Amino acid sequence: MRCEPRFQSVCLAILLATLAVSANADSTPAQIDANAALKYRFLQNPMGAATLSSWTHHTDGSFSPVVDSVSAHLAEADRALEGQDRVRAQAMLTAASLELRAESRLALARSRGGKGLDLSVYQDGAQRLDAAAARLDRAARRVASGALTTLGQLDRLIDPATRADIDRRWLVVGAADWYRLAGATQTHFEAAAEAHEDQNFQIAAIELGRARAFLCLEAGRSSAVARTELLRSIAQIDALLAAPGRLHEVKTNDLAKVFARASSALARADRAKSAEFWAANEASAAGYALRAAADSLESGLDWIGGPVKRSAPAGIAATRALGESLVADDSASNNIPVEQGLRSLDRDVSFLDEKISKTGKGTARRLVVSRDPPRSLPSTPTMKEKNDG
Repeated sequence: MRCEPRFQSVCLAILLATLAVSANADSTPAQIDANAALKYRFLQNPMGAATLSSWTHHTDGSFSPVVDSVSAHLAEADRALEGQDRVRAQAMLTAASLELRAESRLALARSRGGKGLDLSVYQDGAQRLDAAAARLDRAARRVASGALTTLGQLDRLIDPATRADIDRRWLVVGAADWYRLAGATQTHFEAAAEAHEDQNFQIAAIELGRARAFLCLEAGRSSAVARTELLRSIAQIDALLAAPGRLHEVKTNDLAKVFARASSALARADRAKSAEFWAANEASAAGYALRAAADSLESGLDWIGGPVKRSAPAGIAATRALGESLVADDSASNNIPVEQGLRSLDRDVSFLDEKISKTGKGTARRLVVSRDPPRSLPSTPTMKEKNDG
């Protein structure tokens, strides 16, 4: 089905209605709301409508947060398939595919004319988003034919590699929307540390998995070098989750160092994006990335704690102030010392890395970091377990 982007919501509504009419006579699907397309489209931008009140829990134990229209469609497809509503499951998978193709076109457009942008990242992202959309189309066809009937089968088709490709949609998310979620990783690190300290290791494992999910989204929007560092942090969390029953053997300071390293990787990724956006004359986006880098840097120092925290570079406040100036002034004024601020940020992240490598006395604890504006952070949902039915 081909549809102009500006008419995508209408096309999707027509698709839902058509699928409902063409359903097999012996099926009894739940009523499909044709306006669902408009509702989910609204979730994409702004993200304020997506309050992160639910998660998808995959059969491999990993999580995907519901943060935009794509993840909302996929979560709804899961619910429909679990309820044996093949028509709605097919419609939601197709809707998610349409969204991914639209985002692929956005990535491709940026790869063709973005001055200062890492064009190869957007080219690769567009290809991966198209490949993921094709995978969702295949899943929709198998659902329609009755060949795919369980959540376990769906997870085997939309496997971790495909979910990583789906995460590339984060390349084209609006900077302000992204920033509201940029602190979610730290929120779940804090919850994991608190649960670990309370010896509630099951909750600690869940919170680690949720933090991992947001790190995966960050990896999806990062350049190749920054993505490598983020994937290294994800691998460290995977190592902890490989034997959740043995989390009690993990020392508190070792957990803190894992979180500090991830914070450093996030700061480096945000620093790279801020430089990229600045070179592309996207001052506001550069500002949000700088603010996020300052937040991650401060969080990393908090995880190390003690004398290291007290000797934290004064550049954190300067980086955050620089970001706020850019967000307030999207004209990319030459009066704002961005290049100087980027060099200062490089030194501060190197300072954090040096302290991580030397410290053996880190203490994981809850962070109290004031951020402006307030972020939309997840509530604690009921976790839906998947099975092969």
